[in-house]
Amino acid sequence: VTVTVNPLAAVPSSVTATPPAICLGFSSNLSAVSAGNTINWFLATSGGFSQGSSASGGNFSVSPTSTTIYYAGAVTPAGCPSPSRTPVTVTVNALPTPTFVSPTTVVCQNVPGIVYTTQSGQSNYQWTITGGTITSGGGPTNNTATVTWTSAGTGTIRVNYTNSNGCTAVSPTAQNVTVNPQ
Repeated sequence: VTVTVNPLAAVPSSVTATPPAICLGFSSNLSAVSAGNTINWFLATSGGFSQGSSASGGNFSVSPTSTTIYYAGAVTPAGCPSPSRTPVTVTVNALPTPTFVSPTTVVCQNVPGIVYTTQSGQSNYQWTITGGTITSGGGPTNNTATVTWTSAGTGTIRVNYTNSNGCTAVSPTAQNVTVNPQ
C-alpha cells in the first residue's frame, strides 16, 4: 500500500483590498498570494462557507454593505487547505445626505438675494436650479447659493456634494420653492 502525503497549502500572503475603503454601493478587489494554489474567501477565521475564489494573485470582487473582514484561505490542487487564513478589511463609508439649512420655500418673483445653504466642509458641490438664476456662490467650493427666482410657479434648487470619505449621494437633494408672481 502506497500512501501519498500531500503538503498543506502555504498560508496566503500579500493579502490586500483595493481600494481598502469604498463608498456604499461600490466594490473592492481582494487579492492574495499562495503560489500554485487557489484562494478561497471566507467571512470567518475557520469553518464557514467560501464566498468565492480567485487564482493566487488574482482579484475577487466584493461589494459589502457594511465594513467587513474577509479571510483568505488557500487550497492546493490536491485539496489540501492552508493551516490558517489571513484577514483583510474592507471599510464601507456611508453616502452623504445633503440637506438645506432653513430653506426659504415661498418667495416673490425677481426678488434678489435669497440664500440657500447646505453643510459646510464638503467638496465638489453641485448646484442646479429650475425657474431661477444663481447670482453668487453655487460653485464647486461653495456651500451656499444666492438665487433670484425669475419664473412664477414652482421652482426647484438641488444640491449634492462629496464628503470627507470621497462619497457622493446617488442623487442630489431637491427643495421645491413656491414663486409668487411679481
